Formats: sequence, C-alpha cells, structure tokens
Amino acid sequence: MRSEIWRRAWPAILTVAVTLVGIWLYFGLAADGFPGTPSACLTRFVCYCEVPRSGLARQPANTWSNIAFFPVAVWVALDAAKRALEHGALALRFGLVFALAASVQGLSSMYFHGSLTTWGAISDAVSMFIVPGLLIAVNLLRLAWLGPALALAPVLASVVCAFAFRLFVFPSMAPLMLIFAIGIALGEWRANRRDENRKARGYFLLALGLLGVGALTWTLSLRPGFPLCSSRMPWGHAAWHVIAAALLGVLWLYVRATLSGIAGRARVVA
Repeated sequence: MRSEIWRRAWPAILTVAVTLVGIWLYFGLAADGFPGTPSACLTRFVCYCEVPRSGLARQPANTWSNIAFFPVAVWVALDAAKRALEHGALALRFGLVFALAASVQGLSSMYFHGSLTTWGAISDAVSMFIVPGLLIAVNLLRLAWLGPALALAPVLASVVCAFAFRLFVFPSMAPLMLIFAIGIALGEWRANRRDENRKARGYFLLALGLLGVGALTWTLSLRPGFPLCSSRMPWGHAAWHVIAAALLGVLWLYVRATLSGIAGRARVVA
C-alpha cells in the first residue's frame, strides 16, 4: 500500500520540491538586490506593462501572477503518475518533464519580472521552449519518426535552439515561437491524418484558441499606455501569465490523449 502511494506521489513531490527550491532562490536573489546586468527592456519600447519599482519584485503583478503555473505543474505530475498505470512508462516520462517544465516556466518568468535582469530575460525566454519541444516529440512518436528511446531528444534540441536564438539572433523570441507553432500545427495535421485521434484533436484546437487569446493579450499589454496596460487596467501582462498557465494545462490534456493513442496502437500491434 505504501509503495503504491509513493509511486503515485513521487512525481508531484519532486515537482513541489523543485518549485520550493526555485522560490527560495528567488527570495535569496531578491535579498541580494538581484545582481546582474539590467534588462535591455528598461531602455527599449517594451518592458511588459508595469512600471519598475524597488522591493521583492520590480514588477509585482507580472511576478506573482506566475504562481498560476505551480498548481498546473503539480496536477500534471499527479495525473501523469495515475496515467502511467494505463499508458506505461512513456506517459510518466512525458508527464514528469511536462510538470517540471511548467514549474520552471513559472519560476523563470518570476526571475525575469522580479529582477528585470539580462540573465532573467534569457532564462524566461529559453524556458518557454521546453513544452513546444515536448509537443514536437509527441507528434514524431505518433508518426513513428522517433523511437521511445529518443522520445525526449527534441526537448533538448528545442532548448539549445532557443538559447542560441536568444543570444545570437534576436532578443525577442516571438519569431522563433511562431516557427515552432507552425511546425507543431503541421505535425498535428500530418499525424492526425495518419492516425486519427479525435480527443487529441479537440484538445489541440482548444489550445490553439487559448493561444490566440493569449497572444492578443500579450500584444496589447507590452507597455504602459497600451489597451491592456492603462491606469485602469495595469495587469494586462499578468493576465497573459494566467492564460499561459491554463494553456499548459490544456496542452497536457492533448499530450495525454496522444500518448493514450500511441499506447493503444502498441497494444494492437503486440
């Protein structure tokens, strides 16, 4: 009985531990005045709505709104452990990485908006590409272009690509994210033609709708004076973080449904 409880709980415990360590590090950096080179957004057209101030967070609403990612991360970890019974180790592997990715994305965004440093901006930008890497991996598995042994290789490739783009190509990650989004949509279209999964397709379309709402919110909340960053509504970018957390939850449902289809196909073949 105890081993069963542990088997179901350890992914969530690990996710919570990573989150708490990340928060502890955040407060340590805040106490040290957030050392590092100030972000270029402070002198550019864009600095994400909130006027910087001193204290524990230079942009409080933009910082603390990232807490929305943490319950999503824990839920994914718990759900992945539960689904592993039915869909095997692959579901647990993807679920654990997805849960940690959600936690890291929330933490990295906290670091950036709390510190407004260059290192915070880089960590925030790179963390956003872990989940897209997982989505690419899922569709490659679905298309049988990738084996289970290398299932998570696209995640590493996505992170390396994002890091190189941020350092050497362009400070805004929007162009690269658009390329990834197109690639993921094409992969889903091709995979669904080969092996129709209506549940996965439904979650994917819901995720696209949320992404559209989130992209519009992000665009309209880039700096003070924009429609979602006025004196009456200064939380536009913070709203984007909450939408992004909800989007990750829907994307996990998509990944879960996709892995269910892969596991079902494997049972039929066996």
